[in-house]
Amino acid sequence: MKPLHVIMLLATLAVACSTGANQETATADVQQAEGQENKIDYAAAAADSTAAPVPPPPEEEQVLNSGNAIPPAPFNRQIIRNAQVEMECADFKSFSAQLYGVVKSNGAWLDSEQETQSDYRRQNVMTIKVPVAKFDALMQAITSLKGDVREKKTNSEDVTNAIVDVQGRLEAKRQTRARYMELLKQANKMEDILQVQAQINSITEEIESATFNIKNMQAQAAVSTIHLTYYQPIETPNGYNEPGVFTRMLDALAKGGSGIVELSIVMLTLWPLWLVVGGLIFWIRKRRAATSVVKQSS
Repeated sequence: MKPLHVIMLLATLAVACSTGANQETATADVQQAEGQENKIDYAAAAADSTAAPVPPPPEEEQVLNSGNAIPPAPFNRQIIRNAQVEMECADFKSFSAQLYGVVKSNGAWLDSEQETQSDYRRQNVMTIKVPVAKFDALMQAITSLKGDVREKKTNSEDVTNAIVDVQGRLEAKRQTRARYMELLKQANKMEDILQVQAQINSITEEIESATFNIKNMQAQAAVSTIHLTYYQPIETPNGYNEPGVFTRMLDALAKGGSGIVELSIVMLTLWPLWLVVGGLIFWIRKRRAATSVVKQSS
């Protein structure tokens, strides 16, 4: 094994060991600091007869002493929140004006919008982006507008642990790249330089990918998404807002008949092709007949 290969292997092992040791040391320091911060000198208080009665240990310390401790949740959780809402309104224009007002007042904005109209209803489908701090307020404002909520779904995804995990891997990769940079300064042969540089390039790509993933998750957690659909039923001449089953069946038959007509027109426009296909079939049959006659005569 070449000396440079040995140095590279030792550098990688050194980074892994140093990372694990740093994590264990940091964990021990945190536990020791927490123990000193929460400690109450009950013995000293009991020895002093003039001292005020010492309060019992807090509930959290009792839980820790019982062996069933639950670690406190970390602060600044990164949570991706999304919602899907469908509403029916009586006045489409009025509802739209009110909706745009509450979206703007809550610091949100429209990411996409598609308005359609059929014979039975007028509809708008939009995607709203809102800062996560304004998510609940905007949801409350939207569902409080003059309209009936037909569907409302919300979901949350906690990506805190994923971000912390990627950050830890990112720091380890940065330390590994620093080790390889030192090895690059020590390399003398062109072959060794190329090998070390290839490792540095590979680690750099992994660092860039991890950095992008962290920024992407943080961006999704900072801005929530609301998929909103609202519509206004349109009165039909027969007095029904929505078509019945029989009406829908007639519509399907009508559409099917028109489809057959369209298909027939397309088939007629391809008459040169059918003429060529017919001539080819006639020629093949004639040739088979001639071949059969020749075989019989022989």
